[in-house]
Amino acid sequence: YLMLASYSERPTFTITVTEVTPPANDAITNATIITSLPYTASQDSINATTNTGGIPDPTPNCHPELNGYTVWYRYTPRKDATVRIQVTGGDMFPPIVSVYKRHGTTLTAVDCISESNGKPIELNAHTNYYLMLASYSERPTFTITVTRELAAA
Repeated sequence: YLMLASYSERPTFTITVTEVTPPANDAITNATIITSLPYTASQDSINATTNTGGIPDPTPNCHPELNGYTVWYRYTPRKDATVRIQVTGGDMFPPIVSVYKRHGTTLTAVDCISESNGKPIELNAHTNYYLMLASYSERPTFTITVTRELAAA
């Protein structure tokens, strides 16, 4: 039921109700799979939610006050690799990237990235890594980029 109330009489009004659909990768169980590097994708998280059922969204280690509006990606390297994960756009504060390993319904934090230019992270071959991009509020379109770092000569 919806009740519309006003401080005084109103001549006419229009009410519009629309269904809000979260992004397809709103929950870890529907993480977007990164199949190869380099990887770049634009993501609109304007209707992203905080997941409390199933596998709940964890709180990022580098921003414990952050509590919502998440989208998920998954990457499984074929061999040991060092990658750089960057997020740009999304307005003044792009989403924070938290990297996790998953064991059943338990998530183990690997790293947390809040630097605007990303940072290198070492990943083990044949391990599923889950990237949670979390924001303080819903975010317009941002871009995630994952690249392989070159080994030092």
